[in-house]
Amino acid sequence: MLGSSASSAWMYHSFKHFLEKSWVRICLQYAFWFLLTIGVLALSVYAGFHFTFEGIYFGDDHFAFNRSRELFKILQGLPANAQINYAPLWDTLLSLLAFKYFAFLADPYWVRHAFTYSLFPFGLYILFVLLRRSGVSWATALLGSAGVFSIIRVGGHALFNVKDFPASITYVIVAVFIWDAFRRCHQSMEKGKVPLVWFLFIGAASVLPFLLRSPLLIFFPLTIGAVFAYGFFTKGPLDKRLTYSIAFAVLLSVGAICMLYISSPPMWRLGLTSPLESAGKFIQFYENIETRVLGQTYRHPNLPWWYPVVWLVIIAHPLLLITSVVGIGFALWKHKAVGHAFVLRTWLGVASLSLSRWLLFVSLLGFAAIYLVWPNLYDEERHLLFLFPPIFLWAVLQLDSLRDRYKISIAVVLIAASAYTYIGWGRYAYIYYSPLASLLKEDMSLSDGMGDYFGLCLPHAMYHIDMDKGPRDVMFDGSGYLHLALLQRDRFRNKNAKSFAPNYALHILSERSGYRENGWLVVTRIAPGRSRYTQNILEDVEQGIAKKLWAYTLPTGEDVCVLVDYRKT
Repeated sequence: MLGSSASSAWMYHSFKHFLEKSWVRICLQYAFWFLLTIGVLALSVYAGFHFTFEGIYFGDDHFAFNRSRELFKILQGLPANAQINYAPLWDTLLSLLAFKYFAFLADPYWVRHAFTYSLFPFGLYILFVLLRRSGVSWATALLGSAGVFSIIRVGGHALFNVKDFPASITYVIVAVFIWDAFRRCHQSMEKGKVPLVWFLFIGAASVLPFLLRSPLLIFFPLTIGAVFAYGFFTKGPLDKRLTYSIAFAVLLSVGAICMLYISSPPMWRLGLTSPLESAGKFIQFYENIETRVLGQTYRHPNLPWWYPVVWLVIIAHPLLLITSVVGIGFALWKHKAVGHAFVLRTWLGVASLSLSRWLLFVSLLGFAAIYLVWPNLYDEERHLLFLFPPIFLWAVLQLDSLRDRYKISIAVVLIAASAYTYIGWGRYAYIYYSPLASLLKEDMSLSDGMGDYFGLCLPHAMYHIDMDKGPRDVMFDGSGYLHLALLQRDRFRNKNAKSFAPNYALHILSERSGYRENGWLVVTRIAPGRSRYTQNILEDVEQGIAKKLWAYTLPTGEDVCVLVDYRKT
């Protein structure tokens, strides 16, 4: 008995001694974070498929879908359209997911939106991890991630917009990553080592936003300028500083070019001219469309100068705006470096570069770039989406000097309030606007929201049609012709266990449709600049000529999607 106790004690102390070894602790830490990351990714993907279950389709979906299909042909070595050179990274990944790994679902649109939405929770997790790696306390990192979560319109885009959201979440993640990588390079330089690999990593990361959305090429010259300035202001003779600057810029460019080639299938055929053509085409993009904001309608390119700034008030939860204003007050009153601020000993003196200063610099430069290319490049709020996460993250990080319990409390309140708003607005969080916007304009209403939200209307309304009763024809208001095949065919995921039979015809709504005389069902949307016949349909409901079977009503009390029955009774 005594021998058994001694043996157990010996095994215990041996195991404890084994765990105390540094390399063992490091391995266990990496294993923990690896498993945690895989778990968060799996839950994010599950959330994506769950929240996009009923179908999310909008005007640009079929263009993005065709682009992914052509990119998949290139991956297979098949002939494809060689001009597919616009922001190919995410579309390439989605092509593999939709047409190969999840092809058994037989609904590539669902796969595309599900994985795009998964970037939202998983992106917030990655942002939290990067903030922690940058020396930010876990309470402040939680508050920063909660701040990005509370940009309601960003989360709405994650649910809805395959093309614009990935670039916005990547932009802020890359900004934090590059600062942390730059700090590690500086530490190596202080020890007399030149971290060649890290500069290649920085260069590769600097073009990731561009590979998701062409206008974000601005991040590459920003990074080039930062490392060139770092090399030039390094303490030492002029020729040495110039050598360092040129070497850093060359390494960065090599990393960027390698990332472009790896991530862009069109470049395998077209070479470096492909991304240059992509950026050039977008800069020259011009479409004479209307944009409505704060009760006023503006036609591109005649947008007011305050257009990018006003969205800061419209897209974010009011509590986030209040928190951000308080954070800005903290920054003006007593600036505190957040995270691992590193000291630059230059020939001009000593300078400190903190994460918060870097984020502020990135944010201001983003706005400056907008005005530099004004007005040709941006004509809708969704094109400006990448501007908002860095500036809000910077603002809330200024609360770092608060005690942990206060920061945790603020983060919990932000998350809870934002989650409540997401639940209330549902898929229409894409057109969310802050109630504070009404203070800027008395007639602020749903019609001031941007968005192709008619794409949310049709698939949502179809689930509320009684398939067992006539009529056999439905008129719908909006575009998305390629989605009709999806809505008219049997889909295993129909939650009502009913099928959209091929003979259940869908038609484009027009005044010539004869929907009144034929007694058809009509699905219409309440939208800015509504058409005359849409207005007539709403008047028919008020006069009793038609019956409203179903409507999706926002928390503001406004209907955004209406199903009307013209059948004679």
